[in-house]
Amino acid sequence: MSKVKNEHYVPQSYLKAFANKKEQIFVYDKIKKCSYVNKVSQVATEGKYFDIPLNKDVIIPEIEKMNDEQLIAYYSFRR
Repeated sequence: MSKVKNEHYVPQSYLKAFANKKEQIFVYDKIKKCSYVNKVSQVATEGKYFDIPLNKDVIIPEIEKMNDEQLIAYYSFRR
């Protein structure tokens, strides 16, 4: 699997509905109490947002060897 740097917790497709032609939207920072314009690709993101931290001592060899399709099937079955 590829490493993802920024993961959106608000889908970009939702944000684009509010964007201008340059794919920019107005953002309000509650902490700094100011607004600014930013690209949709840089809004509502956080590094490793969806990553699940695993204990370094726990090794699951059969899962580590799976490709993306096998992982999807494995986790879809367990729901």
